[in-house]
Amino acid sequence: MSASIANRKIWEGYRLPDSASDVTYHVDFGGCEAEFAIAETDFLEWCELRGWQPVRVDRATPYFQPVLLPDDERLVEEGYTFSIPDGQGAFDSKRSRAAFWVSSFP
Repeated sequence: MSASIANRKIWEGYRLPDSASDVTYHVDFGGCEAEFAIAETDFLEWCELRGWQPVRVDRATPYFQPVLLPDDERLVEEGYTFSIPDGQGAFDSKRSRAAFWVSSFP
């Protein structure tokens, strides 16, 4: 799915850049998750525009531990993790894919 279609449902503060593609997402009253293809430069710009500070991965770390979408047990060996209000995410440089989850539950 395209970013423009997914952004109709993704929570406002977490909407994807137009350059995101191959988007999978889940949104309900308590959570918002997305997994998508994106170039590294576009990912970093997206984070910067939102004030999120990605941290370069220095050891293999889980790519995405979703609550609502299917489990993804892959590891990121090159890329970033990032914290967002009430959630977290990751970017895998080798695959040019990013994912995040955010929850309204404490």
